[in-house]
Order: sequence, then C-alpha cells, then structure tokens
Amino acid sequence: MKSVIIIPYFGKFPTFFQYFLNSCKYNKDFDWLIFTDDKTKYDYPINVKINYISFDEFKDIVQSKFDFKIEIIRPHKLCDFKVAYGYIFEDIIKDYDYWAHGDLDVVYGDLKAFLNPLFKQNFDKIYSLGHLSFYKNTELVNRVFKNKINGDEVYKRIFSTDQAYAFDEWHCVLGSINHLFRNSNLLFFENNQCANIDSVFNGFKLSNYIINFGNYTKDNNNQNIFHYEKGKLTRYYFLFQKVNFEKYPYIHLHKREMFGNSDN
Repeated sequence: MKSVIIIPYFGKFPTFFQYFLNSCKYNKDFDWLIFTDDKTKYDYPINVKINYISFDEFKDIVQSKFDFKIEIIRPHKLCDFKVAYGYIFEDIIKDYDYWAHGDLDVVYGDLKAFLNPLFKQNFDKIYSLGHLSFYKNTELVNRVFKNKINGDEVYKRIFSTDQAYAFDEWHCVLGSINHLFRNSNLLFFENNQCANIDSVFNGFKLSNYIINFGNYTKDNNNQNIFHYEKGKLTRYYFLFQKVNFEKYPYIHLHKREMFGNSDN
C-alpha cells in the first residue's frame, strides 16, 4: 500500500523537527507532503516532499475547492480543514492508496508494523485523532466530510468561521469527522494506538483518549522511559515490580519543547 501524510505548517518548525524527519526516514513505505513557509535548512529524507508556499497562497488553494467563502485567519484554523485534504489535493495524491493528516510534534516508530494489518482489512478510516488519521483514497471517502449531521451541512458552518472547532477530532461540538464516519456504512478503526503524552505532567505520563468515555484519562504510571532507535519506538515501564515494554507507531509530544540533534 502506498500512503502519504499531508501536513501544512506555517511559522517556525518545532525545535525537534529534525527528530521528526529522522523518524520519517525509517518509514520508507510512507511519504510526507509538507507545505510550509519555513525555509530553514534541514536534512530532509527522500520520502519527505517540501512545498515552499506562503500562508496566503495555501489559503487560496483551499478556497479554490469551495464555492462559498472560507475563513482561515490563523494557521491553527487549518486543523478543521485536515479532514478535507483528500478532496483538496486529490490531483496530487491520486497515485496513493491511503492519505493521512498529521502533526509535526510527533516521532514515528514502525508505522508499517501497525498499519499494514489495518490496510489489509480494508478500513476506510484508521485512527480518530488529529495528530494522525488515515483515509482510504477514494472519491467517496474523501467527501465524507461533506455529509450532513441531522440535516445540517456542518462543514460549511465550520469552514465559514475562523473559530476553531476540532472538526478533525471527537471534540467538535457540532459533530466531527469521526461522527460522520460512525454514521456511515464505511469501515472505521477508531482506536488510537499512539503514545499520547500528557501536556501538563513534567515526566512522560500517558494520556489516552477513551472513545466511549469521551475524554482523556491519565495513566497513573509515571515511571515511563521511551526509547527510540532507527525507526523503533518502545516504552519501558515499571509495573508489579518488573520492567515491562510496549511498542508504539508514534509518540505525540504535545506542547513540549525538545532540543538536540540525532542521526537515529
């Protein structure tokens, strides 16, 4: 399966951007398509395609796909448009089987090990959070965001205001892309397999989104060590007086500053 992860980002890249790029390098079965105005020099792997573009030029591309006026005043508002990237960039990504939207505050582990079994099961949407969600690259799936919720074209209301709604995640009060998939006949793998790090706790404590609960729950275990080496991401933790380990497709370093350089 050929997959591409689409990430527009305007402004200065995160301090650990090179770590992000290094983790992309080891996922050779995936491509990244990044739109940005940050022209700082980095060591880009061949599977990361950079498109230098201004924020206004990017907004013009998005606007060209809709026959009503959209509102994108701040880059953060692009989170609501993530769900439409398969539609907006359908000509660019036509050779891919799956596309995804993602964030830069992550380090990827072995994506293939987690996603290939799900691709083989023919899921139309995989994962349900904004920092990484995959969609089957079909005309039907790429237009699900246009579906109505209780007779309301929610996407038009959301795209027409600069207020952020988190349309790409469960938190949208008007109904999110996940609700639209739940209400369709499409195959949806909802569970998120990532290591989502709590943004408040100083250490590395997991904060997992529980779908049925509709909120995040924090893991009481704060004795976690994450080890990354050449495309492999592992959490080691102490439980019941023994060291355990678990592998992840990626770690989400929410609201964290991290510095340094690494070839791994």
